[in-house]
Amino acid sequence: MNKSKKTIICIAIAVVVIICAVILKNTVFAPKGAFKEGSSGVIEYSGYNVEGLHYGFNTQQECYLKTDNYNGVKEIDVNFAETAEQDVVLSLKFFDKDGNKLTDYINATWKKGTNYCRIPVKDSEKYSGYKIMIPHDFTLDSINFSSKEGGDLKNPN
Repeated sequence: MNKSKKTIICIAIAVVVIICAVILKNTVFAPKGAFKEGSSGVIEYSGYNVEGLHYGFNTQQECYLKTDNYNGVKEIDVNFAETAEQDVVLSLKFFDKDGNKLTDYINATWKKGTNYCRIPVKDSEKYSGYKIMIPHDFTLDSINFSSKEGGDLKNPN
């Protein structure tokens, strides 16, 4: 085989590998149908120093992202633009149907080396929304809501 044919084959293999990597990333690590900051996903935030989608953690205040609730939600997936350098524990606090903050909460871990955290939600029909408390600097990629644990995360609308 001559050199030009080998070059074409190498380029074709590289393109296939890149396409497979993009497909894998988009289906496993960053599911589609995400709510972005400024849409109906994050309706309020507090305590962070915000620049674009980067949230700088402020230890002097309660830091949180507030989201609406969607009936039938079993899991909330928070996707970040970076991977965690260490395990970070997130807390999810609940609001009742009247908008009152409840004492109920769930902790979940954004694991070292990953760019997402999946938070299981029980009895979502009782709640009107959530406060996601992340005690760390991060760049938000998306927040997704799923109707089944470990399922495909998507926009419920």
